[in-house]
Amino acid sequence: MDSDVGFGDPHVIDSSQPVWLSFMDERTKDSGYAKADLRSGQVNVLLEEPAVVNSLTKAEDVDRYALRIQRWDDSPDVFVGGTDLSDLQQVTVRTHSNPITRGVTQN
Repeated sequence: MDSDVGFGDPHVIDSSQPVWLSFMDERTKDSGYAKADLRSGQVNVLLEEPAVVNSLTKAEDVDRYALRIQRWDDSPDVFVGGTDLSDLQQVTVRTHSNPITRGVTQN
């Protein structure tokens, strides 16, 4: 969103540019991001995870994006990648184990 446009101000979406969409599957609770072409109506899912995926942020001067992914059994992690989100790299490191799941074995 343009930082010069305040909440409630009229804003026109440029239909020649793709629009980023955040989504959540109500059945599986998977979430992620997609891009939509408003002219063709085509939607391309870029990332879908069995987790909460949010906080998509674009770098100012390059086509790099950061986002956060968290699951019920793992603290939030920040990932960075390119415009199609296919090359995401985790940039956060967990420094301690989760006290809630410590000692719990996975089946």
